[in-house]
Amino acid sequence: MTKILFVCRGNVGRSQAASALYNSLHPSGSDSAGTNPIHPELTVGEISKSKNIVTVLKELGLDISNNARQLVTPELVESYDKVINMAEPETVPAFLINNPKVEVWDIEDPAYMDVDDTRKIRDQIFAKVKDLATT
Repeated sequence: MTKILFVCRGNVGRSQAASALYNSLHPSGSDSAGTNPIHPELTVGEISKSKNIVTVLKELGLDISNNARQLVTPELVESYDKVINMAEPETVPAFLINNPKVEVWDIEDPAYMDVDDTRKIRDQIFAKVKDLATT
């Protein structure tokens, strides 16, 4: 099985959602990390801007509220077969740029969106995750 690391800026929304959705299809097949996770000692549920992503994933029976958060590092990247990067270009570290393991997904950050728009982001991520799972 391909081990995938999903990356976004804060490791609060997009990467956490993608990993949870991927793991719902392939248990323990992925993890997540952030390029700039502010207060990485806090769980996803302890970050106020994660409220809506937690809510829309619970609608699918997935609870990420207690998930730990971590910084993406070169060493972490080495332990995965594929890396999906959703972080804004200005936050992406040099070791991810032009790395052959990295695929870039252009997914808007749901941090300050309402629940309906966050649900659309979740569905966009899930469609991409399903495609990943079949390739």
